[in-house]
Amino acid sequence: MASALALASAAARADQNDPQLPALFAQLKAAPDQSSALQIQDEIWKLWYTYKDRRIQNLLVEASEAMEEGDESHALELAGRVIDEAPQFAEAWNLRATLYYNMGSYLASLQDIEQTLKLEPRHFGALAGRGLCYLALDEEDKALAAFEAALKLHPWMPSARMNADRLRHSRRVHLPQRAI
Repeated sequence: MASALALASAAARADQNDPQLPALFAQLKAAPDQSSALQIQDEIWKLWYTYKDRRIQNLLVEASEAMEEGDESHALELAGRVIDEAPQFAEAWNLRATLYYNMGSYLASLQDIEQTLKLEPRHFGALAGRGLCYLALDEEDKALAAFEAALKLHPWMPSARMNADRLRHSRRVHLPQRAI
């Protein structure tokens, strides 16, 4: 709950179109270590999570809090309202994609991830979420491609790195041995 409130109090009203994002993405790619990258990641999330209309912003915060409290149906309703009223707000689509994923609705999650990525192609969280959906659907090649796409944007992303490494390792283990 505190994380949602902290994000909501970001000084500038922004979204995926904030002019600070290109510089932050360049810094993220060049980050010398995971600690630096995670600080930059947090700045990007703050910008993605804020919205110019405070009422819409508050609805998104309320949806996030409902999700954190386990009230997925209420969170889903609120996220849907945000999307209906601000369909150009990428983070609303991403939140609903996360909810669908948590509920086991992987195809619905993938649809909302696609919309998120149309609005914000650099959304490393959505790309990693795509990988998780594909893992759940036993589509390992697509999952690996999604995790690798996330890592191109955020080379230090721990979950994407772990999942991509695990998938690469399982591929090496299952490769047929060449006859000598």
